[in-house]
Amino acid sequence: MFLMPWNVDTISHEGFTKTPLQKCFETKDIELLQKTIASMPEDEARYHIQRCIDSGLWIPDAKKAEQEAAEAAAKEES
Repeated sequence: MFLMPWNVDTISHEGFTKTPLQKCFETKDIELLQKTIASMPEDEARYHIQRCIDSGLWIPDAKKAEQEAAEAAAKEES
């Protein structure tokens, strides 16, 4: 599963508005994102996924990162 922080302002960064991915992020539609990525040639899909990660638009394993941050914060409060 892919999780996104939905920073739509980042979409216009570096030409995201020129790709089919724009609609996925504007509508916050993860299923459409998965279908869009799956329909691309693998090299192109990897390129766009990496751009999303590098820009902060997409955070891989976001739920795990949130959980780890919450656990760290709880330990600091103790």
